[in-house]
Amino acid sequence: MKVDFTKFPLFTGIDRQDMVIADIRKDIADGIYRNVPGLPAHVLAEKIYRNELVELADDEIHILDLYTSASVGQLADSWQDYKKNNLETGK
Repeated sequence: MKVDFTKFPLFTGIDRQDMVIADIRKDIADGIYRNVPGLPAHVLAEKIYRNELVELADDEIHILDLYTSASVGQLADSWQDYKKNNLETGK
């Protein structure tokens, strides 16, 4: 799955009706770097931080699932929505 973390859609409220497009590279890379142990997570954090469009392997999607599930609701819900919409369409 390809993800452009420079143009990532984030829900703006609990009702999930509106979204903003944001560059979340630094925030998500810092979060993974600080909170997810292991070399694969470290490599993923660097990959996200240094690139606009990122091709994610299944193990990297799993790392993002772990990180976002322990994050604030806005990020967790936005990631799950993005993943659902893009895995189903094969993007």
